[in-house]
Amino acid sequence: MVRSSESGGVGFLSDRRRMNVAVTRARRHCAVVADSETAAREPFLARLVAYFEAHGEIESAAAAAGAGD
Repeated sequence: MVRSSESGGVGFLSDRRRMNVAVTRARRHCAVVADSETAAREPFLARLVAYFEAHGEIESAAAAAGAGD
């Protein structure tokens, strides 16, 4: 899942069926790459991001980019 938009639109990512298939097909690992601010504008995606924040490992792209400095 990669989407970043100044207007906040998430396009096809707002389709719960597509996201359900994308997330539940993972057998061992599910990596989600997303702009959390954009995703938070869609209620379903906001809950998905919150779940991963509570139960998964979250790493900020900004923090990762600055880690090598």
